[in-house]
Amino acid sequence: MQAGRSTFRSTHWLFGVLLGFIGALVDFYSGYLILGQAQTGTDNMGMITGYTLSVLAWGVGLVVLGIALVVTSIGLFLHLWSNRMHYTGALMVAYGIIMLLIGGAMYLGTPIMNSIIPTIAMLAVGILMAADGALMLYSRSLQVASKIAEPVRGEP
Repeated sequence: MQAGRSTFRSTHWLFGVLLGFIGALVDFYSGYLILGQAQTGTDNMGMITGYTLSVLAWGVGLVVLGIALVVTSIGLFLHLWSNRMHYTGALMVAYGIIMLLIGGAMYLGTPIMNSIIPTIAMLAVGILMAADGALMLYSRSLQVASKIAEPVRGEP
């Protein structure tokens, strides 16, 4: 049973790392598309005169979320937080919920992008990331419960 548990952990760890990098790519691509359309106008010479502040904030926010996902994924890959998986699980749940909210806003809001693919990708990665984080939290709670119950098993 211990070998199965370590296989689950390594598979789960790899899935979390890959999901974090895929989520970052989706965020960077969506941010790029949004920032590309943040230009508000041009003067008579064809020069850009300004940016829409709210669209600029969405684009920069997506880029910042992508950077946070990259940092979290690198930390998972390097096992920097292997003894603090409950924090990483909570972060993954939070990232997933944020991505779901952003994907919902992209779907229901103004048509910022011409393609629905980034919106669907944002929603799909958000669902998977929230589920992965919840699984991290659940597996951590099982580890704690087994450590608490272990001395009781040894008693006659």
